[in-house]
Amino acid sequence: MSENASASFEGPEKKLKVTFAPDAPSLRAHPRAAWDAVLAAAGASVVSSARDAHWDAYVLSESSLFVSDHSATLITCGQTRLVEAVQPLLALAPAGALSQLLYARKSEHYPEQQATRFDEDAARLSALLGGRAREASVRLGHGEHFVDLFHASAPGASRRPDMTLEVLMHAPDPAACAAFAAERAPAAHALVADMVPGFALHEHYFEPQGYSVNGLRDGAYVTLHVTPEPEGSYVSFELQGPLGGSLPVDAARAVATLSAAFAPRSLEVLTYAPGHRSGEGGAQADEWAVDVPGYAVVTREHHLAADYVLVFTQLRPSAAP
Repeated sequence: MSENASASFEGPEKKLKVTFAPDAPSLRAHPRAAWDAVLAAAGASVVSSARDAHWDAYVLSESSLFVSDHSATLITCGQTRLVEAVQPLLALAPAGALSQLLYARKSEHYPEQQATRFDEDAARLSALLGGRAREASVRLGHGEHFVDLFHASAPGASRRPDMTLEVLMHAPDPAACAAFAAERAPAAHALVADMVPGFALHEHYFEPQGYSVNGLRDGAYVTLHVTPEPEGSYVSFELQGPLGGSLPVDAARAVATLSAAFAPRSLEVLTYAPGHRSGEGGAQADEWAVDVPGYAVVTREHHLAADYVLVFTQLRPSAAP
């Protein structure tokens, strides 16, 4: 979604999550100009913003930014250069304060239009970290749709664990996407509000098409992005639970609601739970590795990513050949 979207707009997103030590100065103390500079480096800008006691949330020209005291999650689509935002973001905290870094790229519909490839981004990140963190890269999934992930964690750093659920959907039903047009705004709002009750939502309808919403509640955030272009349609959803807490909604119900509402031809679910040793956090992560009505599991993978147990589930409609 972008104000300049076209038939070949790149909906699949890049994601950067950086976490700093709990004793580092608050990221929320930085002025808006500092975040504008981070976003400009990536090729994005702020459309609207909201805040509560835990988060500053921004709807962007390309997806979303969430800033807490000690973490920032930046999600961008289109032809953004998200890796360029890493250096200015790291500069907002003292040297040595880095705890975790996760950088992911969803497989693109139009990779030839991107400024870099994932392997180039990973090499750039490794050079920026300069050996200060344990790092690794992994490809999640098989075939046409996948996620490339670079992750790093600083040895011995203090951490505040959180939990994250991501749902990534290729080729959603066009009629479902049409419900997220500006003239049908009540329908879109009602669907999101039912799926994540109690969240304070702020939405943006893009011209000529596209939809983004951020929501905040009790230390958690939620975001949904709909790219309804005729070619390369895409929907993404993310829910992050409060530090040291639990998700404030039923994750299984959220995934089932999304799959039923959008009926995508490809569905990937990623769940991150605290735990940096084999077996730690795995039980909780597996609780979110839900079966989705009407979909068959193509692959389910378990990984250790920074200080999280990551479960990646790839699904296709059960009736698909």
